[in-house]
Amino acid sequence: MTGRLRRHFDVSKVSGTGDVAEFCEFSDGSVAVRWLGEHPSTAVWADIRDVEFIHGHGGLTEVVFDTERPSRNDEDLLETFDREDR
Repeated sequence: MTGRLRRHFDVSKVSGTGDVAEFCEFSDGSVAVRWLGEHPSTAVWADIRDVEFIHGHGGLTEVVFDTERPSRNDEDLLETFDREDR
């Protein structure tokens, strides 16, 4: 899954507002975040909840997925099929 961090208010006065980062969520739940702007950087996190906790600033920055994420039930179903195929 891919998406963006959309900042509505810049608490730090560094990254600005709007889409300030892009991210990629891997199948194990880990997330790579690529910060945009004048000083781009990349960081890897255990999961998207950690990214939102650290960078969300209480809702001032939102996680926006480019496509709809599968529900947990869909993921469980896919895991079941994967196990049956082995």
